[in-house]
Amino acid sequence: FTPGRLRAVMGPSGAGKTTLLELVAGRRDVGDVSGDIAYNGVPLGAGPYDASPSDLRHCVAFVHQFDVALPTLTARETLAFAAALRLERADARARSAAVDSLVALLRLERCADTRAAQLSGGERKRLAIGAELMCQPPMLLLDEPTTGLDAVTSLTVAKALRELARAGHTVACTIHQPSVEIAALFDDLLLLWRGRVAY
Repeated sequence: FTPGRLRAVMGPSGAGKTTLLELVAGRRDVGDVSGDIAYNGVPLGAGPYDASPSDLRHCVAFVHQFDVALPTLTARETLAFAAALRLERADARARSAAVDSLVALLRLERCADTRAAQLSGGERKRLAIGAELMCQPPMLLLDEPTTGLDAVTSLTVAKALRELARAGHTVACTIHQPSVEIAALFDDLLLLWRGRVAY
């Protein structure tokens, strides 16, 4: 997964797409797995990355397929809550600036003061991405970011991911049956079949 490029991870159900991203993000420990995980070209357990995969959580954000935003909080309050948790060393002004920056980056200005329960699917998805981006991780992994969204909203989310990649983040996501317009936004494709790389 390369900085500045948007990578799609595709394959049929059960191919191992989500498992792969969870392993890379240090979010899953499964039995029958082989291979190495390297960060900036240095394998985990060597040099500056003498750590377990779970220690990568501070530099790898993972957005689950289904959002978990509290329905009673507004979009801005959700991001402020994420800032309080992830930017505990920053002062109130820095946290507020981080929230405002993400609201603008993810184009949430119109719904910033709307409760999460009243947001559209695309707005909730972008809000979930924003909460993970609060600690400015260099790598963003997303599991099916377009699930449950209509074609227009899916394209909006995909364009936001490409902009994040162009801003220097490493962005990869699993995706199922993307439209031609969304597929054209991806720079790279990783195709899995039964847990192995097919392409």
